[in-house]
Amino acid sequence: MKLPLLAAMVSLSLTAALTGCAQTGSPADAPKATPAATHGSSPAGQVMGLKEAGETYERLAAKSNRARDAWLHAPKLSKATFAKHRTLAAQAAKVSRDFATGLRTHRWPVQAKRPVDVLRKDLEDRAAAYRRVASARSLGEYVAAARRVPLNSEATVEVRRSLKLPKAPDFCFCDSPTGPTAG
Repeated sequence: MKLPLLAAMVSLSLTAALTGCAQTGSPADAPKATPAATHGSSPAGQVMGLKEAGETYERLAAKSNRARDAWLHAPKLSKATFAKHRTLAAQAAKVSRDFATGLRTHRWPVQAKRPVDVLRKDLEDRAAAYRRVASARSLGEYVAAARRVPLNSEATVEVRRSLKLPKAPDFCFCDSPTGPTAG
């Protein structure tokens, strides 16, 4: 496959339309993940109540969603934008890792522990996949790595259910790097 066609396909894949997952506001508005000992009303070491756990989860997830969206909506992939794409992938890797750390540092209600642990592992895998994208040395290597980034986790549904949160908006994989039209 010729490089321009490949670049066009990746650009199309990386500018996938999301169906409501994106959060509004600027990155400066993004809530910061903080350890349970310094956040919320639960004293250090105590299990969070359901309401606090839901709010904490939503805050942690929002920053991750914004980083994913920024990466997916980067300018059209080309030699000129390659560095920007790699930078956005590196930022998404860091935010995914921070999300996983945030999940680990809080004391979740008993019904959420198992799904949170599964999601944490999925986020660690996602962060590693983003790091592979960020370290790509060529457009072709970038495209191949981008197609292997797991953009969502089924564990999200279970975490939200266990925390009595409303169903998250659907995330469309249609034109994403891992979706049915990729490749």
